[in-house]
Amino acid sequence: MQKRLVIFDFDSTLGKLDIPWDEVKKEALALAEVYDIHIDKNLHMMDISNILSEYPDTRDAIHMMFIRYESRCVESKAFELYPEMLKLVKELKAKGYSLAIASANCTLTIKNALSDAATLFDVIYGRDSVEKNKPNPEQLLKILTQLNISKEEAIFIGDSVYDESAALAAGVDFFNVKEIQKLREMFL
Repeated sequence: MQKRLVIFDFDSTLGKLDIPWDEVKKEALALAEVYDIHIDKNLHMMDISNILSEYPDTRDAIHMMFIRYESRCVESKAFELYPEMLKLVKELKAKGYSLAIASANCTLTIKNALSDAATLFDVIYGRDSVEKNKPNPEQLLKILTQLNISKEEAIFIGDSVYDESAALAAGVDFFNVKEIQKLREMFL
């Protein structure tokens, strides 16, 4: 079936946010300790964040923590957008593809970092757009529903096992961003 929708992850796919993840992790683990939530300190930050998001008492706190760190990053311009990926996005848009973002970053962070390029996307969903973050497929399924596009007509481009797992759970084809040349050949 012909692809009509290309969904992108944001951080490490369309660009790179320079966030001190070690500090974020340390603060998240301290939050868990305050609420007597036992979390393995060796877990990846995404897993820690997902666990804390499951508890009503810590859900807002972890979200506000991400907003704080990401806002600082964007305000200080401590990020870069990947020119070759933005070129691909523009080419896909010119060819008539629907475009979306499904990211573990906050929606406002993504929009602020992309600036004018944010208008190229039909839908941008960050961590604050869903109850459960990747690897849960909720973001991808919401995008498909909102754009009225079947999972067979969509592809998700990301960089992590969380992205790949979300795509698999949603029934959407996945491509690793490292395969950009293959993607260009497939779509352009």
